[in-house]
Amino acid sequence: MKHVFSLLVLCLLTLNTWSQDVTGSWYGRISVMGRNLRLNFHVNNEAGQYSAIMDSPDQKAFGIPMQSATYEDQVLILKVSNITYTARLDSAGNLNGEFKQAGIKTDLYMTHQELTDSLKKEVLRPQEPKPPFPYQSEEVKFKGAGDYQLAGTLFRPNKGKNPPVVVFISGSGGQNRNEELLDHKPFLVIADYLARKGIASLRYDDRGIAESGGNQQEGSSHENALDAAAAVDFLKASGYKQIGLIGHSEGGLIAPMVASKDSSIAFIVSLAGPGVSGAEIIKKQSIDIAMAEGASEDTLEVQKKVSGYIFDRIAALSENEPDSIGSIIEQGLQQLNPEQVETALGGMTKEEYIQTSIQQLGNEWMFYFLGFDPAQAWKEVNCPVLALNGGKDLQVDADINLAAIQQALAEGKNPKLQIIKYPNLNHLFQNATTGSPSEYIGIEETFAPEALRDINTFIRKTTGMHQQTMRIVDGGIAALLLVLLFFVLRKNVKGNK
Repeated sequence: MKHVFSLLVLCLLTLNTWSQDVTGSWYGRISVMGRNLRLNFHVNNEAGQYSAIMDSPDQKAFGIPMQSATYEDQVLILKVSNITYTARLDSAGNLNGEFKQAGIKTDLYMTHQELTDSLKKEVLRPQEPKPPFPYQSEEVKFKGAGDYQLAGTLFRPNKGKNPPVVVFISGSGGQNRNEELLDHKPFLVIADYLARKGIASLRYDDRGIAESGGNQQEGSSHENALDAAAAVDFLKASGYKQIGLIGHSEGGLIAPMVASKDSSIAFIVSLAGPGVSGAEIIKKQSIDIAMAEGASEDTLEVQKKVSGYIFDRIAALSENEPDSIGSIIEQGLQQLNPEQVETALGGMTKEEYIQTSIQQLGNEWMFYFLGFDPAQAWKEVNCPVLALNGGKDLQVDADINLAAIQQALAEGKNPKLQIIKYPNLNHLFQNATTGSPSEYIGIEETFAPEALRDINTFIRKTTGMHQQTMRIVDGGIAALLLVLLFFVLRKNVKGNK
């Protein structure tokens, strides 16, 4: 859920800018959770106004703008969110400074010399499908919820008539049809696995991403659900009868939103899908991730106080009004003592902190997410549901959300629920050590085989494929027995002669 969880890219933001010949490109490395990651800063000066853009090449994140950049008395200060990079231009013409985020500090030395990828191991993704493929792949386009086309890929098994088909629904933020992140392509891996088992699938680029039209910056989960429903309609028009939904993270929220309004949906597979409101999810995950990233006790205490005060109150607002959000944020800061306020601001002024928070929390998607209760949708779902979560998921807590999904379905009198919690899997369903988002890039596994098997088994049983297979097996055994009986009888007849 990128809007909510931001992952490592935003956790690493920092930049640099300065006068004289400080403009240009700067290169350095930062150590985070034992990993060395490159940071590139591109600094500009127009009429005395400095600006900067950051790249994080090892995370394939480029063109990230800094909120402020100043250079005075050979000291460069770059800020974004709760991150500050302060550096002095030394006699050698390089930047020697400190990177700070929410109480975490580390040195960051930067030069004009571009760094190679020598410290990064070769990225291995052994599960990524390779040809030959025993199924058909078709590029398709269909009308989205608005005046735009969505582009996707349809996998169809070579064997079998009228196979069940799944629509993949990605997590928050603009993602391509493979839900690609840090060289991982989980939707491609799952779709390939299912196609080899006789199950068709449709993956599509999110609105405004890759080959899909529309504007990703417009809309909320509501609009995303309309796009997913449009994908279902496309499959219906193409002749598919048993159509299910596989949603990851926010996609696991959108799936019940779609199914609650379409009784023809055959099943739902929820991969780390929310069962509680966005406000509850963010409060929990902000603490869990901060702990995993090594935040101090003082920082964690500040985080608990601020998030505990702010998110519930914003979620309760009936209108998305910047002044109201700003007032809540200011009141949240008033819950802290002066030292805690300094920690919360993370190097920003109070005004900068409030304005940045208004931009983030007043975003159309975020405002909707904070206040929406998934139970509203889950209670209206009548189809079979497979709800999966990792025990080391720090973004969507397994225990809280699985229990909420179970309760909502029970209240809606839907007993067709199967829950599986995998103790060692993270939010991406990788076998993990801590579950921290900073581990994602270093794990070779894209999607745990045990989760793949459970998804396949659930779909086969739910759609009757399992019974068809048993009938084929039973028929084959019966035919074999008849052949054996024939030879036994034939042998007996000859013996009697």
